Amino acid sequence: MSDTLLQLAYVSQATTALDDVELLAILNQSRNNNSRDDITGFLMHSDGNFFQIIEGSTSSIDALYERLLSDTRHHGVTKVLYRPIRERMFGKWSMAFHSAAIRECEAVPGYSAFLNRYLDMQQAVPGAREAFIEEDVVDIITNLKEKFLR
Repeated sequence: MSDTLLQLAYVSQATTALDDVELLAILNQSRNNNSRDDITGFLMHSDGNFFQIIEGSTSSIDALYERLLSDTRHHGVTKVLYRPIRERMFGKWSMAFHSAAIRECEAVPGYSAFLNRYLDMQQAVPGAREAFIEEDVVDIITNLKEKFLR
C-alpha cells in the first residue's frame, strides 16, 4: 500500500485504573512519538476507557497501531475506523487530550449509543465491524472535536 494519509480510530480499556500522573505520562510519550512520526490526533479517556483518533501516513499509522496492540496498559483494542483522508482533522495537535466524565461523553451526539451498540455487537458477533456505517464514526469524531477542542 502506498503511503496515503490515513485516519484510524479505536476504542480500548485501561488494564488498571490510571491516575492523573499516569495519564499525563501516556500523553507526553504520545506527543513526543507522534511529533517524531508526523502523527496527529485526539485521545479521550473516560472511566477507564480510551477513544483515540490518529492521522498520518499509512506506514506511521500501521506501525503505531501494532505498538498499541501490544501495549499492556490497555486491552480490548477495537478498530472502529480505518480510512484514507485528504486532509487531517486534527492537524494542529500531535495529540489533543480530554479526560471526560461519562455524562460528558453521553452528551456527544451519537457517541454513547454508537459505542454501546458496537461493543454489544462485537461480543455477540465477532468481526461485525462491517455492520456499522463509517459516516457514523466520522460524525462522532467531528462532534467530539467540536465539543472538546474549542
